[in-house]
Amino acid sequence: MEKQPYLICIMIQRIMMLIKKLIESSYLHKDKIQGANFMKNKLFWALIMGISILSEQLFSQNIILEKYFQWYEKEHIINDMDFDVKGENIAIVKEFEIPDGGDAFGREKYIESIYKKIEENERFADPIVCIINLITKEMKEIDYGNEIRFSLDDNKIVYTHQVKPSSGLRKLAETLKGNTINIYDKESSLIETLAIPENNFLMNPQFIDIQNVIYQIGDAVNGAFGGGVGINKINVENKEVEIICPVEKNHQLFNIIGDVTLKNEKIFYILNIPQDDGTYMASEYRQLLKKDDKIFHDFGVSDFKNRGNKYAITDDNKLVVVDEDFETGAVDIVIIEDGEEIKRNEVDIEYVLFSALSPNGKYYICQDYSMSISLIDIETMEIIEIDVPKMKTHYIRWSKNCDRLAIVQEHERFSSTDLITLFQMKTDEDDRGE
Repeated sequence: MEKQPYLICIMIQRIMMLIKKLIESSYLHKDKIQGANFMKNKLFWALIMGISILSEQLFSQNIILEKYFQWYEKEHIINDMDFDVKGENIAIVKEFEIPDGGDAFGREKYIESIYKKIEENERFADPIVCIINLITKEMKEIDYGNEIRFSLDDNKIVYTHQVKPSSGLRKLAETLKGNTINIYDKESSLIETLAIPENNFLMNPQFIDIQNVIYQIGDAVNGAFGGGVGINKINVENKEVEIICPVEKNHQLFNIIGDVTLKNEKIFYILNIPQDDGTYMASEYRQLLKKDDKIFHDFGVSDFKNRGNKYAITDDNKLVVVDEDFETGAVDIVIIEDGEEIKRNEVDIEYVLFSALSPNGKYYICQDYSMSISLIDIETMEIIEIDVPKMKTHYIRWSKNCDRLAIVQEHERFSSTDLITLFQMKTDEDDRGE
């Protein structure tokens, strides 16, 4: 019985927000309403709008981010991570970091000692796939590899196996050549090779359901650098392969695969199609968002743009896009439905250095020039500062249902070291309901 007053307030809030949306729709289409009748009822509309806005302010659900886990290992970076569904484990890829550039200044003897270790063990600084138990804090090393994802039942991990020793080598297409897609079974601790490349290398696997995995076919796309040029789907049991996006060239250059995401059991991916010749890259690309084999949205023709974590598909099939102006530092969140822009909100943060959307399109995380990191509710544009060190952020990862997030950034005290911080996302409605 104690929850009833709060639940009534929430019900009132949602009714008023619905009325507000209906009013906004009326204003947007006021040319279709008789002018005299519209002006006659203008005061009434304004009154209802005011009540709805007041209700939204009074009863809005505040987002709460609870920090619940941190991990680092000195002189190791964290190349990738993934949450399991149950919230009991995370998978990470850790890699011993050999100092380079400014970090190497004055440390010549130390770096020389590292390369001596690599001579003794050619896998000394290779990336390692690991599982961390969040309850016991124990870590288990599995295999050399990268790009990890849990299965939907948490029983398996799919990853890219690093076939050739890569310690001390740049991550170029030649270093990745021969890389396979492997599956680790948690119960049996057995490793199975799922897919082998025909030519160059495979990359970026993920489960789309219990039985099927998608992965990218890799090749050299920018001089010596590697990237995805095609997408296949493979059945875990019978190993049958289906081509999702074929490997193709335009103007003697590969079509380049961008960010791949899953929504409502459909595969969405960015396809960059060269529009002219180039030495390593085209000067312009046509950028399409594909839904399986159909065009979901056409971003048009421009120079190459990396939209990794900069688009999301909502539950009702709307497209959310981060629109960045790199000259001014301004950022807008744009919502598109059936190819038409229906909403645009300006992010009230100056000079965004790093940003990412949540996969469900509800939240936007960014780091500004002061190195502060903020989470923004896209519906309300409420800004919440996240309690992490003011250090360079490498990437953000979300759990499959977006109730947990991980921030991977440089450690504030140790060089050549990454720190991962996990948060549980709640609202004050969740707290009141407990």
